[in-house]
Amino acid sequence: MMYMKEGFPFVYQILFDINELAFLVQINPRSAELKPALEEKSLLVENIQRTINPSYFETDILKNFGYEGVCINKGIIDNLLILTLPIPVVVYFSDDDCSECGGRGISKYTQDECWRCRGTGRKRHIKNELLYNLSATLSVLCKYLNSILWDKRDISVIHAYGPQLATLEFYVEREMNGAPIGGECSRSFVQNLRVSEASSVIDIMMSIDKHMENAVEVPQWGHYNREYDFKCSISEGRFYLEVPGQNASCLYIENREHSDGIRGLSCHNIDSPWQQLTLLGGFASLWNIVAENTVKERKNSKKERK
Repeated sequence: MMYMKEGFPFVYQILFDINELAFLVQINPRSAELKPALEEKSLLVENIQRTINPSYFETDILKNFGYEGVCINKGIIDNLLILTLPIPVVVYFSDDDCSECGGRGISKYTQDECWRCRGTGRKRHIKNELLYNLSATLSVLCKYLNSILWDKRDISVIHAYGPQLATLEFYVEREMNGAPIGGECSRSFVQNLRVSEASSVIDIMMSIDKHMENAVEVPQWGHYNREYDFKCSISEGRFYLEVPGQNASCLYIENREHSDGIRGLSCHNIDSPWQQLTLLGGFASLWNIVAENTVKERKNSKKERK
């Protein structure tokens, strides 16, 4: 579903704060006034709750929105409503011996570090529910904000803070290919991508992975060289992001243009919230870059008009 057209007024943007390792959602305050809360029994919320089964869901965007308090409301800063969603640490090690290597920390088959315990020799546990809560909250939040873009009556009364640069839409389920990502990029987004920024995007995705303590389970036969399996390429207004996974877990911009130069986002083989959130972190860091470049362009054009 297409939500926006080129030049639609700004409703939201999702950036990435590398210092806090958190998603930073900036929202036009007028948007939040139009629709301050979701229906608690809405189909959207109920469908996701059946998947992740959280203890509670906060429907009011002016509070700590989402599943189990993962979305922190920072209030109005610089005329924007700010929500932050920190990346959780989801891996911990107990005192029991690792079932894969028997506590040696070395693979049974090679002299490499054990893939399951990461060389610690201890039993490794993953709190997957933390990732599902974060992914599901971002999913509901984006659908909620996209609904404002979709409703032309809402758009007509929103004061513009600049253009809406992109949208995101995604879902999460406990099954194969259960964490897809979609969305749209405006012509302005595409034109402000910079080839030179690719390496910084890779660094951010690797930082997210490291913070989550490599939450993905990777068997020895599918061992990854993490230095090379995080990818970002940018060229001619296109980008491609990839994280470790079976047969290329990736997010990319489509070649085909829709109306007004809008381009769709597509993905392939995203199985888990770990992969989804790492790719979203990469895309959010691209959004950072584009937002900064767009602000500079607007300032320069104002100077020229003077």
